[in-house]
Amino acid sequence: MDDIAREAGMSRPALYQFFRNKQDIYEAGATAMREKSIALLGEVLSRPGSPRDRIFAGMGEGVLDLMAEMEATPHGAELISMSAGMPPEWMADWRKRKQALLGPVYELAGAKEPFTGAVLAEQLSDFLEGMKTRIADPSERRAALARFIDLQFAALAR
Repeated sequence: MDDIAREAGMSRPALYQFFRNKQDIYEAGATAMREKSIALLGEVLSRPGSPRDRIFAGMGEGVLDLMAEMEATPHGAELISMSAGMPPEWMADWRKRKQALLGPVYELAGAKEPFTGAVLAEQLSDFLEGMKTRIADPSERRAALARFIDLQFAALAR
């Protein structure tokens, strides 16, 4: 808490006027990042371009870049590991909102049963969750994301 108070330019007692503990601070920060992620994803997905390029750019800018930004902070690794402590409904809401933005873009690319836009968006969310724990390098994450999206679009082309 001392590090956080110092970075915020306030005393530790002043910090406790706003937050009860480190978890409260984490939840506030994570919620701000989630909202930034959703807004950025929506903005990028509405840009011109192919559905594949828009999805790749949206997930890169709206998720991977923000994750790298957080990891670059002094307590970034600790903050990311705390995500397991977020309420399940918080994570479910973020996932649902990402999928609601991604699904229609997949549909524009011709997604249909059994690979609907919702299914492909859910697969992408699952992939990203697994990838963040096993691939540390941001450029390798981006390359893995490109391969996964290419795999999805190859399935749509069949």
